[in-house]
Amino acid sequence: MKINTWPIPYMVEDIEDSTAVVIDVLRASTTMTAALVNGAARIIPVRKVEEAFALRESMENVLLAGERDAIMVEGFDLGNSPYEYTPDVVGGKTIVMTTTNGTQAVAAAKDAADLIIAGFVNMSAVVEYLKAADRPVAILCAGTRGRYTLEDAACAGMIADLLGGEDLCDFTRACRDLYRAHKDELSSYLKEGVHAKNLIRKGFVRDMELAFQIDVLPAIARRNADGSLCMY
Repeated sequence: MKINTWPIPYMVEDIEDSTAVVIDVLRASTTMTAALVNGAARIIPVRKVEEAFALRESMENVLLAGERDAIMVEGFDLGNSPYEYTPDVVGGKTIVMTTTNGTQAVAAAKDAADLIIAGFVNMSAVVEYLKAADRPVAILCAGTRGRYTLEDAACAGMIADLLGGEDLCDFTRACRDLYRAHKDELSSYLKEGVHAKNLIRKGFVRDMELAFQIDVLPAIARRNADGSLCMY
């Protein structure tokens, strides 16, 4: 299987025949997956806050969700903590979401043949989906503000390790080697990352701890023809 990986989404190219795998472990991947597991009808990812407000004016049964610099946007209904997305809050709702990094990565992958959202929390489901799809894989690490992050790279490396194969770009190999080197101490290692430390400082320790767990949310957010993300 051919696997290409980009450390930040703005570098992506030539993915028209690939399944794009968008990774933003802290926290959009984790939160999107939790929202759909807990009954949200769909997620509409947008790049800008203004787009979210405009969509709320034209739609019903909508919640605005997301953050800038990890803090909920003023006027929104939800931030980017997976613990906010409980069944009684999001059940049956359309969620319009914009985040600092994750939804920007989704937009960068717009030309991909298919698109799914991946994290540690749905790792096995993602790997099985990619095996069944039998298509080249393009992994987009969201990073943070245009910079590489350990947690996204390690997640990409775990996907590559579990998929197997040798048709890997150099960065995919580097991610796989990073994961293999730290897989027995993964959570403690990733907590030392810059983005993880920032979330700890801002009080989102529980979010981080959930995001580093494997297979606790066994579902996949997959892009529909209209660009929304729904449960697969």
